[in-house]
Amino acid sequence: MKGKILLDLNTARDYCLLGISCHLKDYRFVWLLNRQLEINLRRLHDFYPRFDQETDSQFAFPLFYEEENFRFETFYLLGNHSPEGDLIDKPASMDYLFFIHDLAFPGGSRGLIQEIRKIPQVIMAWEVKMNELKDGESLISGIELCLMEYQKNQKEKNPYMFKNKE
Repeated sequence: MKGKILLDLNTARDYCLLGISCHLKDYRFVWLLNRQLEINLRRLHDFYPRFDQETDSQFAFPLFYEEENFRFETFYLLGNHSPEGDLIDKPASMDYLFFIHDLAFPGGSRGLIQEIRKIPQVIMAWEVKMNELKDGESLISGIELCLMEYQKNQKEKNPYMFKNKE
């Protein structure tokens, strides 16, 4: 009996994506977000998505990361603006993209949005549907590859720090 087995690699279902409008500099906003949500986002090196395969032009966007071990959540905060252009152009008011992998926040995405809106400098926070993003899957893959590269570089710099994890 012949049959087809399909492998669904749609990782977008595992992610919650929030759009945030806040005109603060990234380091200041991250400090306020860390205090409000009681997390510890850290700056990774810049995220370089590939927009144009022919010209190989790359824009740099600030990327922050935190892995919450207690609730098994992973947070990524990605700046939407760079001097060369925007990562996602609609809506234009979106200053930050906040990806949460395996959201376990009390109250779900609504509770998280309510907590973010408590930051006085936040103009607006809303949930963005992953299937509405043009390149949502490739964006997630790019962020995860950026994180893997960062961890690899950290491991090469300090191999003793990762000795017990292998």
